[in-house]
Order: sequence, then structure tokens, then C-alpha cells
Amino acid sequence: MRRRKKSRKRKRERGSVSIFFIAAAAGFVLLNGLLIDYARVAAFRKQAELSVMSGTRSVLSAYDPELYEKYGLFARGGDSADELFLRTLEGNQPTSDGQTFSLLDVKWTASAAIESRPLASHEVLRRQVLEEMKYKAPIDLTIELISRWRGVADAVKEAGSTVDRLEEMRQAYERREASLDEALEMVSEAGKLLVEPLETVIPSPVVSLNGQRSAAKASTLPDVVLMYPDYVAKRTSDENRAAAYSAAYQAWAERARQAEAAGDKFTEPPPAPTPPLYDKEISEYVDGIQQVRSQLLRLEGARKQSESRLERAAQAIEAARRTDEEMRRIAEEGSAETEDAENAGDALSPEESSFGYEANLAYEELRRSIQELVLGDEWFEEFLGEVDRQRQAGERLSQASLQMAGTIGGIPGSTGLSAQLVSEGDQLQSQAELYRSGFGESGSVVMNRRERIEEYRSTDQERRTLEEQADREWRQAEESILSLAGHDEAEPEDSKTFEQLERLYRSNLAWNSASDDSTETYEQASELGSAREEALEQSSGWLSAMSDAAVGARDRLYGSEYVVGRFVHSDPTEVREILAGQAELPASPTFQQAEYILYGFSKASSNLMAAYSEVLAARLSIRMAEGLIESARYGHPLLVLAAATLYAVRAAAQDMRSLLATDTIPLSKYVAVTTTYSDYLRLFLLMHGGSEKHWARMTAIMEQESGLSFERLYTYVSGQGTASITLWFFPGLVKTLGLSGRWGGTVNGERYEATYQADDAYQ
Repeated sequence: MRRRKKSRKRKRERGSVSIFFIAAAAGFVLLNGLLIDYARVAAFRKQAELSVMSGTRSVLSAYDPELYEKYGLFARGGDSADELFLRTLEGNQPTSDGQTFSLLDVKWTASAAIESRPLASHEVLRRQVLEEMKYKAPIDLTIELISRWRGVADAVKEAGSTVDRLEEMRQAYERREASLDEALEMVSEAGKLLVEPLETVIPSPVVSLNGQRSAAKASTLPDVVLMYPDYVAKRTSDENRAAAYSAAYQAWAERARQAEAAGDKFTEPPPAPTPPLYDKEISEYVDGIQQVRSQLLRLEGARKQSESRLERAAQAIEAARRTDEEMRRIAEEGSAETEDAENAGDALSPEESSFGYEANLAYEELRRSIQELVLGDEWFEEFLGEVDRQRQAGERLSQASLQMAGTIGGIPGSTGLSAQLVSEGDQLQSQAELYRSGFGESGSVVMNRRERIEEYRSTDQERRTLEEQADREWRQAEESILSLAGHDEAEPEDSKTFEQLERLYRSNLAWNSASDDSTETYEQASELGSAREEALEQSSGWLSAMSDAAVGARDRLYGSEYVVGRFVHSDPTEVREILAGQAELPASPTFQQAEYILYGFSKASSNLMAAYSEVLAARLSIRMAEGLIESARYGHPLLVLAAATLYAVRAAAQDMRSLLATDTIPLSKYVAVTTTYSDYLRLFLLMHGGSEKHWARMTAIMEQESGLSFERLYTYVSGQGTASITLWFFPGLVKTLGLSGRWGGTVNGERYEATYQADDAYQ
């Protein structure tokens, strides 16, 4: 019994182990099946992902070779993107010939390659240009620009600052001198107004009034005074003769009356009349003194007019003083700039740049010398004091004249005015002589003031001669460039080429939603002063642009180098032949693509005029920097400015002749480097290139030259493919457990399916 129980117990234990083993084995098989499918799915996913990425790259590998060769740009070309993509996917699919075991039975059920980001987009085009130029442009800049222009930048910048100060001073100087000229004119007019009425009645020099003259026609003050005693004597004599006749006649009449009363016959004849002996002389004298008196009375009205002129003179002097104060401020600012530069240590050493070092020394001396042009308050106070003294002298003269006129008015019938006439006459003559000698046309006070003004104006005539000469030669240099306009006679087909280019440009702007409302002006100023100012201002701009490029303004630098390297620009020697009438101006944009990109005119002549005008302006600014050094020997700051301007104009004109003859220009007298036309294009592109309009013009030229539409030249591909493989074990269980979600795909029947996407671009 005991054995049977033990046997049954062992059987039960063996049965339990078998069931457990079966359950464990089933779980192991299930786990291994899932792991195998998981491994197959993982391998499938990796292969599918790599296939999609490879397909995307394969699509991009079909680029337009001509576009790359000519412009260094990548864009899709060749076969259809979908076909290339699918072909690559199928090429990466494992194949089986039926005799070998295939772990992955990949099947591609859907695929698509979506192209985007066309080259017409400025953002896309700019990135490709930057990629193309990122190694070349810095080398070009270092070798061809910075090494050539080193030492010139600071000199030209300082020249601009110095010329600005000198020009400010010159303009203020001209205003001040115009005010002083007005003051001198008013002072002279005031003196003339008072002197003119006296010219005919008060002689100069003074005549002695001691003595007498025979009474006759009195035309001057000395006549009035010196003839007065004789006039009194003759008038008295005639009056006595008249009185004697009157007494004799009255006695005869009395005798006649008495005879008649006595009844006696009266036969005595009446006394004969005795006519006056000096009636004519007396009459002429009296008429003469009235005329002299009338002239003297005129002086009061002249005095009021004179004072009005003197008031205007004082106002002009005050205006000149205010301008002189402005000049003092300009001079102080110039001195402060020099001191700030010295304190900051900005000055170059001779080792760094001989040009910059010499320029700084010359400019500092110039800025200090402009202080000498300031006259100072004391000078103007003296001038105003002279005007006041002239007014007071005029008042004294007028008072003496009025007093004398009153006395002269009492002469007819008088007898005791000789002493008064002599006294007042001497006083009037003295006042008149003092006024004439001090404030008349050749008066010492006026002449002294004029001489003092002319003394510091001693260089004005020479300066104006230099300015006129520089202006004439500037106009001649301008006319040579402006004459390009006369050669713009495009053939109909050339006009159509420009019209097509303009349409492509407008279309690209619109496609990029960019506007063309910004203002671009590249006209050269006709007046030399304005042209010089603009040239120096522009030079500051392109020098700053070059400096910015050197320290990291990457986009504009790369873009400018790309334009110069990939697009055609005009040949200066060909332009010289055009100007000489030996060749016709090619009206097509194909020979001046860089100029069109930079300036955007739809005429060949306009683009050339803009480019060569800017070159002339650049040369004028550099030569102006030299001219300030070369002309320092003139001493007077404004004369230095005029001489430097003439030097700059002549040298810049010679530079243009050299450019047109050989396409070379010496950078500077102080920097032994040769520059070319393309160097200046680089500078101008750095200065005002890189705008949306410039990229649009660049695109328009490339479209016209290649015949391609950049709106359909794609640079970005997004590839997408859907593939599946068979699940060997328990596909239903996988779907039920939801494991496909974690695997990144879905289970459809017995197949696991997943979709992959890869994006790639040329830049």
C-alpha cells in the first residue's frame, strides 16, 4: 500500500513538470518569434530609412552642369525627380532569385520626391553664393583689396574731416566778408551823402577867411564870408547915394512948394536921379548867398540819410561778428578733434603708413591754422567805434552847417556880421575838412579800415583764381564722362534685350515680394564744391564698407566678389575707344553685367556713366587727401583748400585718362600700388550692393543668359517612401499587443508597413 501511494505521487509530480515545461517552451517560442520579427523590422526600418535618404541624395545629384560651370550654382536638372527617387529605392531593395534565403522581403508601395526652394528666392540664391565664395572671397579681399588700400583709408577719412572744416570755414568766411563789404559800402555811402552837398560850397583844403574880396557872385562859403565887407560897403555907398538924392529932391520940392505958395514962378529944374553904382554886384552876391545857404540846408537831410546808412553798416558789422563767432567755434572744434585724436593715439606712425602719417601732420596743422581767420570781438568793436565816430562827426558838421545857414540868412541888409561869419565859417570849414579827411571817399579812417580788411584778404584773389581754374577743369573731366550719353543709340534688338532684362528683374522682385521704392542715385554733382563734398562722403562710405567686410560683414563681401568674379564688366580701353569715336557703344547688357547689377539702368550709357562717375569721385577723394599735403606750402588755410582742390581735380582727370588707356591707376603718390577698374567696382558693391534689387538684377541676368526660369530651378528635395515586409510570426498578436506603434509603423494583414521621409538641399 505504501509503495502504490508513492508511485501515484511520483506520477503526479512528473505530470506537473511536463505541463510547466510545455508552457515554458511555448512562451520561449513566442518570445523568440517576436524577437526575430522585431530584429527583422529593425533591419527593415534602417534599410528603408537609408534607402529614402539615398534616394533624396540621388535626386539632388542630378544638377544642371552648365549652371554650375558658369555661375557656381546648384539646381535640379536631368531626369524626373520621382523616377530617380523610385529607381534608387528599388535599387536598394534586397533581391532574391528563388534559390537563396531572403531575410527581408521589402516591397515599396508608394514614393514621391517633392522639390522646392527655387533659385529665384533671394534667400536661397544668397546662401548658395555665400557657400561658393566662403573660401575664395576672403583671399581675394586680403590680396586684392586690403593690401592695396592699406594706409589710404585713414588719410582719406581725415581728409574728409579736414575739408569739411575748411569748407565750413570758407563758407562762413565768405558770409562774413560779404557782411563787411556791405558795411564798407554803407560807410562809404554815408560819407558820400554828407560830402557831396559840401563839394561846391566848401572847398578843400580849407581857405583862410581873413581878408576880403570884391562883392560879386558868391558860389562858396569863403566867397560869402570874404565878400561880405565889400558887399556892406557897396550897399552902404549905394544907400548913401540914394539918400543924398532923396534929400536933394526933397529940398527942391520944398522950394517949389514955397514958390508956389508965394505966387512966384519956380523955374529950378529937379535934381537929376543918381542910379546905384553897385546894384548888380549886390544883387549877384545876395543871389549867391541864397544858393550857398540852400546847399548848407540840404546837409540836414543828407545827414539823416547818412545815419540810415550807418545804421545798416552797424547791422552788417554785427552780422559779420556773429559769423566770426561761428568761425571761432569751427576752429575750436577742429582743434578739439586734433587733440582728441592725439589723446586717443589714433595717429599713425611713419612705419605704419607714410601716407597716413604725413597726412595727419598736414591736417593737424591745417586745422590749427584756421584759427588765424578769426578776427575777434575787439576788431569788430573798433569798427563799430569808427561808425559811431562818423555819425558824431556828421552831427557836428550838420549843426555847423545849419548855424552857418542861419547866419547867412541874415546877411541881406546887415552890416556887422563879419566877425560872426568868419568864426562860423572857420568852424564849418574845419568840421567839413575833418569829415572829408576821416570819412570821405579817401578818408583816413575809411581807407585804414579798408586796408586792414584787404590785408587779410591778400590771398583771396589768388584763391578765387585757383577755384575758377579747378572748376573749369572739373567741368572738362565731367564732360568726357557725360559724353557717353551721346553714344547711346541702341539697335532695336538691343533695346529688346534690355526690355526683357527689365521684365525678368521686375518679375523676380514681385516673386520675392520685394519693392522697388528705394531711391538709388549715382549722378555726379555739377558744381565742384558739391562734387568734392560728395566724393569725400562717398569715400568714407566705401572705406567703412571695406573695413566692415574685413571684420565680418560677410554677405555683402561675398556678394560683391561673386558679381565681379562671375559677371562681365566693361573694359576701360573699349570705353576709351568709344569716347574717341573709334568704336560704337555696345548697347547690350552682356558687356556690362556687373554695372547693370550695381546701378540698374536700362541703358548701357547710363550704367557706364554712373560707374565712371563714381570712379572719378573716388579718385578725387584720394587725390584731395594728397593735395592737402602738397599744398601746405601756401600757408593760408583757404588758399591751401583751393590749391588742394585744383591738384585733386587735375590728378583725378589724369587718373581717368590712365584708367581708360591701360586699366590701371596708381593708388596714390604716397602708396606705390596699382589699382584697376574692377577694384573700384568691388568697392562700390561693398558700399551700396547687396540690396534686394541687386539680387533681383543678378537673377535676371542669369535667367537671360541661361534661358532658364529660376522659379523652376529647385534646390531642395523632400523624399518620402512607404515600404513593407512580411511578419513571420504572430502578426495578429503583434497587432493585438500594439507593438507596431512602438516600432513606428502599422500591421496590415501579415505585413508590417512604415513610411520614411528624408530632406536634403544643395546648401
